[in-house]
Amino acid sequence: LGNSFVINGTATLSNGDVDLNGKIVTLGTAASISESANQTFKGDSGYLVVTRAFGSALTNNNIAGLGLKLTTGGATGATSIIRGHTISTHGSSNSSKRYYNIAVANPTTTNFFEFNYDSTELAGAVRSNLKLYKTIDTGATWVNYNCTATTANTATGKVYINNIALTTTPIKFTISDSVNAPLSPVFVGKQIISPSKYKMINNKNINVYPNPFSENLTLELQLPNGNYSIECYDMNGRRVYTNNFESNGVKSIMNLTTEQMASGMYIISIKGENMNQTIKVVKE
Repeated sequence: LGNSFVINGTATLSNGDVDLNGKIVTLGTAASISESANQTFKGDSGYLVVTRAFGSALTNNNIAGLGLKLTTGGATGATSIIRGHTISTHGSSNSSKRYYNIAVANPTTTNFFEFNYDSTELAGAVRSNLKLYKTIDTGATWVNYNCTATTANTATGKVYINNIALTTTPIKFTISDSVNAPLSPVFVGKQIISPSKYKMINNKNINVYPNPFSENLTLELQLPNGNYSIECYDMNGRRVYTNNFESNGVKSIMNLTTEQMASGMYIISIKGENMNQTIKVVKE
């Protein structure tokens, strides 16, 4: 492309690709794109963007043909979607050559979330290893989701998952090879340990049990003198528990009431006195 422009009808690609070349393609209120295998909009810079208003819940809606199918629990209102093809990086890890930025006027949770891609966008990723990743801070931290990845069609593919929260804050979604090039989870660069057994971590004693848990979770901490914070996050990055305490060097026992926490995976963060430790736990 030589210029940015607006599409008001249907743009059908039937013979070759369109390199966005740093330009912006805006899809009008009734516009859509129609792509086929290996014949897509692409490019290391530039993007496609659409904003639509939805007064009722979406049902398997592929908005403007961008390749992101959504079924939602409620009306999203004004919904903005950007599709670009820049690789996201963190350290030595890379994503695929497709991402979606999503923001909605009415926060809701999806009943179905399907991320479609073209095989030319995989950037060496193995299909069976693909996970969905999201960031709300421009890639400083990432949350990953165990999604279902299709592998039957070698020219195109998709990953899909339920229960993805959509918010008024723009969220960036992409896919990456979780084995060979995983983007980091919520707490970047920090060791995630198995909490099922007692561990010695840099001479700091931390024990979290039971794991998995149902109604209550117990933390046994024997930490050097100082001030510490404990926070617990769900896999949408929402903080569900926080506590600040002062350690005098002896063992402290804390019981977390978890009745209001939904089933799923959580990350516990313990910070203070030159330590920043994360622990993965699961509620049944």
